[in-house]
Amino acid sequence: MSFRIRGFLIHLSISFILALIASCVVFYIWYPSPLGQAIGVTSIVFILLGVDVVAGPLLTLAVCKKGKKSLKFDLSVIVLLQLSAFIYGIHILAQGRPVWIVFNENEFHIVRAYETDNEYQQKAKPEYQKLSFTGPKWIAIRSPVGDEKKSIFEGIMKGVIYQERADLYEPISNQIKSVKHSSIDLNRLKKFNALHDVKSILLKWPEADAFIPLNSQEKNLVVLVKKENGQIVSLVNLKPYTSPNATFE
Repeated sequence: MSFRIRGFLIHLSISFILALIASCVVFYIWYPSPLGQAIGVTSIVFILLGVDVVAGPLLTLAVCKKGKKSLKFDLSVIVLLQLSAFIYGIHILAQGRPVWIVFNENEFHIVRAYETDNEYQQKAKPEYQKLSFTGPKWIAIRSPVGDEKKSIFEGIMKGVIYQERADLYEPISNQIKSVKHSSIDLNRLKKFNALHDVKSILLKWPEADAFIPLNSQEKNLVVLVKKENGQIVSLVNLKPYTSPNATFE
């Protein structure tokens, strides 16, 4: 095996291992399925890691020549550029990771890390100021009281929508009655999904007997619940309705 090919394969192997580790963190911890599809990050990750894995080794293949005086410098520059691009990409993905799944009135919403960077996070309880790196947490948002009602409009004018108001967060256990009241019969899912898909998913979660929509920018999902006690069962890849603005009869 030539020196050039050996250098290429070593660089490719290292790049592949880093991409594999990053993929596990992204898809199993930061964006657990089906949140990746809901946010639309899956294709972005594959492009990002694919380019990073391929570009560096190809550059190594181009410059790697035994006895070349500038070889160490050339390889150092390639590795530095590749690592910089890799770290920047991971940073962007970390900023976009879901940190809260917020129950508001009759549906759930995803709140991502960068969306919490506002003045209201500083006013929140300590447990809502810390952003998870191990997957999103289920919470609820309470109705504003007193002067808080005035601040809702002020927040919207600043670009902070209601579910991003960390100062209004509370445990979802405080709103079990609302969760139960908002729960929809599972038969409704058959109107918007293939019957086979509904049956196969419900077989995995036999304890679920109702659902609540999860509204997201790319793809809406279904939160399965146990209506009797308002318990969250699972987040699944089914359509809760035909469009984000649809209403239930």
